[in-house]
Amino acid sequence: MDDDNTDILDQQKASYEFLSPPIHAADELAEDQLDLGEVVASVETHYPLLLAAVEEQGITSGQLLAAQGAFDLNLRAREFWQVGTYDSQRMTVGVDQNTAWNGVSYYTGYRQSDGNFPIYYGDRKTGDGGEFRAGVLIPLLAGRPIDKRRATARQAALTRALADPVIAAQRLDFIRAASRAYWTWVAAGRRYLIAQSVLKIAEDRNKQLAELVERGALAEIERTDNQRVIVERQARLITAERAWQQTSIALSLYLRNPEGEPLIPQAIRLPKNLPEPDPFDPANVALDIPVALQQRPELARLRLQRERTAVDLELARNQMLPGLNLGLEGAQDIGYASNFSKTPLVTGTELDRATYIASLQFDLPLQRREAKGRAMTAEAALTQLSFQEKFQRDRIVAELQDAASALERSYELLKKARENVAVARKVESGERERFTQGQGTIVILNIRELVAAEASFAEVDALAEFYRSMADYQAALGGDGPFQDGELNLSIPPSPEFLDR
Repeated sequence: MDDDNTDILDQQKASYEFLSPPIHAADELAEDQLDLGEVVASVETHYPLLLAAVEEQGITSGQLLAAQGAFDLNLRAREFWQVGTYDSQRMTVGVDQNTAWNGVSYYTGYRQSDGNFPIYYGDRKTGDGGEFRAGVLIPLLAGRPIDKRRATARQAALTRALADPVIAAQRLDFIRAASRAYWTWVAAGRRYLIAQSVLKIAEDRNKQLAELVERGALAEIERTDNQRVIVERQARLITAERAWQQTSIALSLYLRNPEGEPLIPQAIRLPKNLPEPDPFDPANVALDIPVALQQRPELARLRLQRERTAVDLELARNQMLPGLNLGLEGAQDIGYASNFSKTPLVTGTELDRATYIASLQFDLPLQRREAKGRAMTAEAALTQLSFQEKFQRDRIVAELQDAASALERSYELLKKARENVAVARKVESGERERFTQGQGTIVILNIRELVAAEASFAEVDALAEFYRSMADYQAALGGDGPFQDGELNLSIPPSPEFLDR
C-alpha cells in the first residue's frame, strides 16, 4: 500500500502547485496579458462618463462666448415716415459698443431727415447731406470698476476654468474604480485557477484510487470519500467561475474596444506573474500631504468657486454706489438746412456745422436693497466656501492617512498570508509523507490540501488588496496612480516565484 500511495502522489506532483495555471492553459496565459496600463488607457479614451465630463469644457466655453457677446459691436438702423400736417421722412444708421475698459461705451452713426418738421422737433432736422454723430458714455462711480456685463464675463471665464478640476476629479475617481476592478478581476482569475488545480488533484487521485480498490489494496470508503471531495471542489470551482465572470463583466465597463463598446477580457489574458509589492514607508505620508493639497482638484474647484463668488460681492458693493455717468457727444451736419414747418425758409440757409453736448446722469435707488441683499448673500457664500475648503483639506489629509494605513496593513497581511501558505504547505507535505508510509488517510490528506488551497486564496486576495489600496492612495494623492501614459511605472520587479513556485 505504501508503494501504491507513493505512485499516486508522484503522478500528481506536476499539477499540484496551487498557484500555477492548469497545464493546458499555462502557455496561453503567457501571451498578450492584460495589464492595468491598458485598462487605464481605455478609460482615458473610451469611458463614456469621462467623455461626458470632458464635454463640460465645450459647454462652459460656449457660456463664456455668450457672455462675451455683451461686448459685441451692434449695428442699428431705423427709418420713419410721417404723414399729416408735417410730412417728413427720417433715417438713422450707426454702431454702438460696450467696452470692458472702465465700463465705457461709445456710439457713432449717421442720420438724415427730409420734409417738414414743427419747430419743437428741431433736433430731428439735419442738413440735406445728413448728419454724422459720435458719443461716449463714461461711468464715474457705479459701473466703473465693474458692471453686470463684465461680472458675467468674468464669472463665465471662471466657470470655464472650473470645468477642469471637475473633470480631473471625475477622472481620478474613474481611474481608481478601474484599477480596483482590474485587481479584483486578477484575484478572481487566480482563485479560479487555484480551484481548478485543486479539483484536478482530486480527479487524478480518484483514478488511482479506483485501481487500488479494484486490487483490494484500499477500502471502498476511501474512494467514496474522494468522490465526495471531487463534488465539493466542483462546487467551489463553479462558485469561483461565477466570481471571475462577474468581475470580468464589471471590468468590461472600463475596458473597451476602439469603437467604445465594453470588452469582456478573455481568460487567456489573465496575467501569469504579478508585480512584487514593496513595503510602504509611513514617513512618506508627511511628505505627500502637501503634494495632495496641491494636486487634489477639489481644492482647486473650491478656490475657483470662491473667486466666482467674490465677483458677485464686488459687483453688489459697486452697485450700492450712486450711478453718475458722464456723456460726451459731437455732431456734424452736411449741406444746407431743410424746413422746420410748412413756412418756407430762405433756400440755401446753411446750418451750424458742429454741435457738442456734455451731460451728467445721476441715478440712485434710495433703499438699495437689491445691492445690499446680493452683497449679504455673497459674503455668506464666501464664508460657507471657507468652511467647506477647510473641511476638504482635512478630508484630503484623512483620506491620505487612511489609504496609507490600508497600504501598511495590506502589506503586513500579505506577509502573514505568505507565511500561512508556507506553513500550510509544510503541514500538507508532512501529511502526504505520512500517507505514503501508511500512517494517514485520504480524508486527512484532503483536508490538508484544502487548508493549503485556502491559504493560497488568502495570499492572492491579500496581494490584490495591496494594489487596490495602492490605487486608493494614488487617488488620495491626486496623481494618476502607478501607471502613467499607459505604462507600468511601479519600480517593482515582477516576481516569477509568486505564481510559479
